[in-house]
Amino acid sequence: MVRFSVKWFEMVNSILPVFAQEIDSGDYSDPASSVNLFLAGSAHDEELGKEANLGVEWHKGFHDLLRRAVDAGHGEDSISALTEVLRTPDRAA
Repeated sequence: MVRFSVKWFEMVNSILPVFAQEIDSGDYSDPASSVNLFLAGSAHDEELGKEANLGVEWHKGFHDLLRRAVDAGHGEDSISALTEVLRTPDRAA
């Protein structure tokens, strides 16, 4: 399990400069992974959790943020566009 964790952290580390550039420029239009892609995947988290006997309740906040981003027009944007939604208070809360 640890060797996979190391690989995951290496992947995250490699993409952080790309996300930082997108956030700094405010240009999210050339996504490696879009908000819509993450939202589509989120639909399968509960099923995967059940199959693996893992709790996935902690994903709820992220899933809510993804839906807010889509509602704000960021569905086709890079996942880094979530920062724009985080900057804007949730009017429904």
